[in-house]
Amino acid sequence: MIVRAVPQGLRDMPSDPAMFRMILDSLIQGQAHPGHPITWIEEPLFAMAACKAAIKAYRPMSQHEMVTLLHEMAYLEDPRGCPHGRPTLIRLSLEEVDRRFGRKG
Repeated sequence: MIVRAVPQGLRDMPSDPAMFRMILDSLIQGQAHPGHPITWIEEPLFAMAACKAAIKAYRPMSQHEMVTLLHEMAYLEDPRGCPHGRPTLIRLSLEEVDRRFGRKG
């Protein structure tokens, strides 16, 4: 078997033969279940892989990276949180923004 491409979210992860094998097994098992390409029994492992590949807090980002991230989030079914439930978006009222910048009491 030859791997010709890796999903972008897994590209920067350290090589882990066990995770690679688990993904392959899930894809193979999914072929027996039309409409379900991946068996989600291993969902916590996929969530962990997504977290490890995610942009971490305080990591500097270029303007291009920020725009790309927002563009990609616009196409997600639910971009409001990470796989572990932490928020990725918050809503602030104009009054809250003003208060935080010391503009209003």
